[in-house]
Amino acid sequence: MRTLVVIGATVLLGVTSTVAADQRLAMMRAEWGDHETWSHYIQDSQQNELGLGLHVAGPTGTSFLAFTGRLGVRNPTEPPREIGVQIAAGRLSNPNVVRRATLVFLADAGETDAFRLDLSERLNVDDPTPGGSAENGVAMMRAVDFVRLSSATTLMVDVLGFEGELRDDQIRAVRTFAGRLHLIPSGD
Repeated sequence: MRTLVVIGATVLLGVTSTVAADQRLAMMRAEWGDHETWSHYIQDSQQNELGLGLHVAGPTGTSFLAFTGRLGVRNPTEPPREIGVQIAAGRLSNPNVVRRATLVFLADAGETDAFRLDLSERLNVDDPTPGGSAENGVAMMRAVDFVRLSSATTLMVDVLGFEGELRDDQIRAVRTFAGRLHLIPSGD
């Protein structure tokens, strides 16, 4: 019986990873620190995936936000076309907040060049059922949209119904990460 459970779990995990492969992000619990960066090699695609994790505080709790981008091993200066976004509700966030499947960025609110990016329709969450309580999600954004976010002076975000604003140091970290991905000149 134990063998059947293990085989069944392996099959389910294989199906999950196939679905997530389209998103190029694995659905996993957010375990990164604020400003944490990482890099790991993905042998199947011969790419290095770089990541930046952030903790975004808001009035109803903290949410986790991470950006990832892949650089080819053969041409590591060629910027990625898409940037992955992984989100999660903070463990100590208000449990009474309805966790909607939302991911919305608002750059430079109140300015004439304000930019709103709603990735909610592209967001895959761990509980997509009507009335479900999503805790994790992944989405992809165009690189040009990430460049616009990285140039913001203010950046607000709605992650699973938790609203927050990135601090100045976090916005600088996003800008630095865009440079590491060769999307903007380094040092900008």
